[in-house]
Amino acid sequence: MIKESDLLISLPFGRTKTIRDHNNLVLQIRGLKKGTSHVFYLLVDGSYSKVPVDTLVDARAYALQKANTAPTITLHEVLAQYYAYFLGLQLANTTVKKFKLYFNKYLAKEAVLPVTEVTPRYVFDTYLKEPYQAGKYDTVSYLKRKILASLDLAKVEYPHLQIPDISAITLLYKLNKHARHQPSLSYEYIAKLANIGPCTGVTRCLYELSYHLLLRPLEIVSIKLSDIDTDGKVLNVPKTKTMVNFKVPLTDVALLLIQVAKLLKADSTNPYLFEGKVDGHISSSVINVLLKRCGYSGLQTAHGIRSMGRTWMAHKNINYEVAEMCLSHITGNSTVRAYLRTDYLEERRVAMKAWSEYVLKAFDKYSMTNLLID
Repeated sequence: MIKESDLLISLPFGRTKTIRDHNNLVLQIRGLKKGTSHVFYLLVDGSYSKVPVDTLVDARAYALQKANTAPTITLHEVLAQYYAYFLGLQLANTTVKKFKLYFNKYLAKEAVLPVTEVTPRYVFDTYLKEPYQAGKYDTVSYLKRKILASLDLAKVEYPHLQIPDISAITLLYKLNKHARHQPSLSYEYIAKLANIGPCTGVTRCLYELSYHLLLRPLEIVSIKLSDIDTDGKVLNVPKTKTMVNFKVPLTDVALLLIQVAKLLKADSTNPYLFEGKVDGHISSSVINVLLKRCGYSGLQTAHGIRSMGRTWMAHKNINYEVAEMCLSHITGNSTVRAYLRTDYLEERRVAMKAWSEYVLKAFDKYSMTNLLID
């Protein structure tokens, strides 16, 4: 922001100083051999054009007039341009499909307001209010990120426009983030959930293994055969939501289920343990779809299986850090993590073995491991 006092600044010979103001107005101060020059410019498309006035008031009026006569673009057009840009990227099919679905459902509305006049409240009411009132907070967060990315792209494409910062939009729904916990029943219900159906073959094997590994849905369907170390009884997960190169101890039951999954593979050339038609592996939503079909909508999710395991470990007085690491959760602040450099692999192996035995007992005759035992 240019101040009147800036017009009184004196600089030594050869020194320059540039101060930005609204509407692309720039004050350039330059030290000369005799005195200091103060000249106003407009910065448009990377080039400077001199403003034919000398006072700050007149310069601002001139810049405002030029800004009002400059071509503008609506918020709807900005979102449409980002949509075209996003579809042109080399991204996974599931990523593109998700954005297409959300864009057509929420962001394709005709918003004729110029992008230079958007406010956080306007964006929220136009695009985010509907999913917010429906309690879809993950959807709200996803849409917000895409809208902000659209505006960032517009700032590059249209440097002459003064596009507002609407990042404060988060404050309009931030207080409700606590409602995003995944539904989960108590671990005592596993015996009942074991007899879920209709569920056979690969899907059932994936479902049962989810209890034994306690990985996130996308992490478990992304398991590759090369990630499995049967000799060391370890599963190497290249990347989780919170960590990289995360090692999961494999119990004897988990190894048996992995063996069953290998026997069920139809394509021996597919690198994934649970092969599928989308991205090479089975969909991460298949367990959630199964639970909904069997009447557990709003009661249990695939991600909620992790909550079952964590609660069981708490009731068995398993060390807090060990239990959290079983779910690849980060604990402690940055200072604690800098000094406490362990992944508790052996301790987790003991905890996961006890949990795995509990799950196997709950599944009983419905366990896929019976295929190998028989």
